[in-house]
Order: sequence, then C-alpha cells, then structure tokens
Amino acid sequence: MSILNKLQRLAKLSLCDWVLLGQLVAFAVLLEVGLRLFSLPSLVQMLLRGAHSRLGVVFPLFQHKVERSQLFESAFLAARIVRGQDSCLLCSLLLFWLLSVRRESAALLIGVRKDTKRLYSHAWIETPSMIKNEVYDHSQVFFPLLRFFNENV
Repeated sequence: MSILNKLQRLAKLSLCDWVLLGQLVAFAVLLEVGLRLFSLPSLVQMLLRGAHSRLGVVFPLFQHKVERSQLFESAFLAARIVRGQDSCLLCSLLLFWLLSVRRESAALLIGVRKDTKRLYSHAWIETPSMIKNEVYDHSQVFFPLLRFFNENV
C-alpha cells in the first residue's frame, strides 16, 4: 500500500476512530515497557486481569462503537506506529487484550520455524472463527511453542 493510500485512509478516520487509535497507541507503548520489565506469561496474566476489571469494561473508550474489523485495523496500526515492521508480538498482545475485553475466546500463540540459515519467530491470535494477524495460516508454517488462552475459551 502506497503512502498516499495510507494517508487517505487516515484522513477518513472519524473522531471516534482517532480517539480509539490514540488509546491503542498509548497502550501499545505500555505493552512495550511491560515486555521489558515482565516475563511474557506474567504480562499476559496482567492483561487478562485488566480486561476483566471494571476499567476493562470501558477502556478503550469507543471500542463498542466500532466494528470488530475496524478495531483490529486500529490495533494493527497502533502496533506499527510503536514498533514498526516487526510488530507481530505487540499486535497480537493488543488483539488478545481487545478480544478478552470483549469477552471473546482467543488464544495467543508464539511459534518458530527454521530454514537452512535462520530461526524465525512469530506471534499470532487464534479464535474459534479465525486466525488473526495473518496473511495466511502461520500455524501450518510455524511450530507453536507457547499458547496462552483467555478465560473465555
């Protein structure tokens, strides 16, 4: 997607979308800090506790006013803004948290694959109806090493 197309998409965002995106960017920054301070299992547990708290019912603001696909696009964009191209873990953590806030079943997976010279890692979300953060089904390419379920599974 060209930079012009991206700018045109951003120009079409409503005030509600901008507020939601700003909150997701701020939360993505907190997740980045959390990834440096806590182990991944501890951070996932904190996300789940927060998603099921009173604050989790209302934060992020306006999340219930947008469609699920727009919420996911905002999460992808927020992760890219904070982390750049290599944002699969951050994006997957955001999606896992958002699905947990919405009381939707989800699993966060961390997997690896090896070619002749390199070892690659990837993070993705699986729900009963889809695999998110995917161009194609990475669960067929990456061997899952870690799997975290939210309490809705």
